[in-house]
Amino acid sequence: MQSLKFIYISPSVTRILGYTKEEAINMTIEQYLTPESFQFIMKELKEAIKLDSLKKLPPDEIRTYEVKEFCKNGSIIDVEIKVKFVRGTNGNPYAIQGTTSDITERNKFEAEIEKLNQTLELKVIERTEQLQAANKELEAFSYSVSHNLHTPLRLIKGFSEILNQKYDKIIDDDGKHILDTISNNTQNMEKLIDSLLNLSKTTRSDLRKIEVDMNKIMNIVINE
Repeated sequence: MQSLKFIYISPSVTRILGYTKEEAINMTIEQYLTPESFQFIMKELKEAIKLDSLKKLPPDEIRTYEVKEFCKNGSIIDVEIKVKFVRGTNGNPYAIQGTTSDITERNKFEAEIEKLNQTLELKVIERTEQLQAANKELEAFSYSVSHNLHTPLRLIKGFSEILNQKYDKIIDDDGKHILDTISNNTQNMEKLIDSLLNLSKTTRSDLRKIEVDMNKIMNIVINE
């Protein structure tokens, strides 16, 4: 195993890398791998041999690595290799058995997914900021509406009550009915404005789940 020469290379590997069987069998591991991948594999191999010598490596353990290999045409592909020691009758390793899979497309796909996830996260952040800005605008609008509408409504309600009280003997029943209608409608409008204001406050507080009587709510809506 010290020579690290290839004993057998499967047709699938030669097909992936583009070499002939004769070319592939006579190449060294260093010629196959990029410098970074070669250093990585040699470090891992030395570590595995050390663990095995200390009896800390399971006999049939399969290790998986991702490395970069050179193709005959000069291109570099990502491959996944699964390796394990081949042992003699004495239990000591004398060779390495491995399988190689081209994972270039898989890695490209995973990189694209990661890119899409990052883009999605940015969009979520952007939409969240837009929603927060919209909520602040709604809150400001609600306060403005509440302030600007409450004042004239109070005046209308106040004047109608004054007319009803001061000229009670002069105003006929139709007139009193009109004044009562004005007073009731102003009260309803004030409630509507208060409801709008309360709605804006929900954007600034945590939602609380409560039980509601839907029949009661429907009756209120129908009566209004």
